[in-house]
Amino acid sequence: MLGIEIKSEEVSFDSVKTDISKISYLLGVNKYTKSRQSQPDEMTLVVGGKNNIINGEIINLNNSKIVFKKITALSYTLNTYFKDWGVTASLSVDNATNSFIMKLNNVSFNLQKKLDMTSRQRLVAIILLNYYDEFRVSNPYLVNGSSIRSENESPIGKSIYSFTIGWGFTREQSIDDELSARGGSVDEIKKYECTLLGTSNSCFFESLGCVTISTFKCNIAS
Repeated sequence: MLGIEIKSEEVSFDSVKTDISKISYLLGVNKYTKSRQSQPDEMTLVVGGKNNIINGEIINLNNSKIVFKKITALSYTLNTYFKDWGVTASLSVDNATNSFIMKLNNVSFNLQKKLDMTSRQRLVAIILLNYYDEFRVSNPYLVNGSSIRSENESPIGKSIYSFTIGWGFTREQSIDDELSARGGSVDEIKKYECTLLGTSNSCFFESLGCVTISTFKCNIAS
């Protein structure tokens, strides 16, 4: 059965989106571009960005393609491929039942339940939820890119900023998850002589939960 049409008021931009959220920026994203809409119920978007260090590993989402599809009046899916990890990933969101199902290489995860996920699986969940949040509606937690570059860009020299990110349906759950992610990155934190600068919270818009972000300044000198 054919899907139903994606209406203009259901997505947060027409062609290029640069008013990104803080979460997108920390993931290394600086813009989203709509590349085509070959069917009324489906659109393809491309990510623009750079490398960033998240949860102890380098992540690069630049040139990632995302297929965003409307399934019913209240449900959507998005699909993408993480080329550096060799992982095909999708997120299905049903606002009628408040259901969030993630698939990684055809293995399903119900994000409403507390799951024993690896650090990378948790990170993929955060990326997918953030993609959906950015595309579906105008995010009230937007930040101006120029204003956060001074906080988060690497300074001149041999230091770089890195981040640990945790997610949960409540702020408390996201705090607990970030502590787990930080614990899993402890070897990298020691190796690169990282100093914790601070921790903050942000929440997604459509009941997708919250994230906790810790920022570290690290010494990358050999």
